[in-house]
Amino acid sequence: MALFFEHGQDVQDVRTARGSMVLWTLAPTVYVTQVHGHLQEAHVDLLFSYSEPLVRAAQRPIEVFHEWTEMTGYDSVCRSRITKWAVERRSAFGRVHVAVKSKLVAMGVQVANIAIRNITAYPSAAALQAALRTTLREHGSAVAEHG
Repeated sequence: MALFFEHGQDVQDVRTARGSMVLWTLAPTVYVTQVHGHLQEAHVDLLFSYSEPLVRAAQRPIEVFHEWTEMTGYDSVCRSRITKWAVERRSAFGRVHVAVKSKLVAMGVQVANIAIRNITAYPSAAALQAALRTTLREHGSAVAEHG
C-alpha cells in the first residue's frame, strides 16, 4: 500500500463482500482514501464519519487524496451522496485528488466535478503519490521526505 500509509494516523476501514475502503490522515488537513472493488453505502458512511471531524477542525482548506485505481464500480446512490455532501462542504476543501482506472469510475468523477468543481483526476497511483508529496510539503509535513 503506497501513499505514505506507513505514516498514516487514525487508520480506519470498512470491508464488505464486494469491496473495501481504508482511510488515513497524514497531516491535520491531508487525508487519503483507498478503495478496492465495488464502492457501497457502508464505505460512504465511513467516508462521512471520518471526514466530518477533520472538516470541523481544519484551520485551512483540506486536501483529500482518493486512490481509487482498484475501484471497479459503485452503487449509483454513492456518487449522489458523495457529490451532495462535498458540495455542501466545498469551502472546507482545497483540491480533491482522485486516481482512477475504471472508465465507469472516471465518468462518475467527471460528473461529480460538474457540481464540485475542485477535483483533479490522475491516471495512476504514482501520479497521485507525486501530487500528495507536493501537497504534504506545502502543508509543512515531514512525511513528504519519506517513501
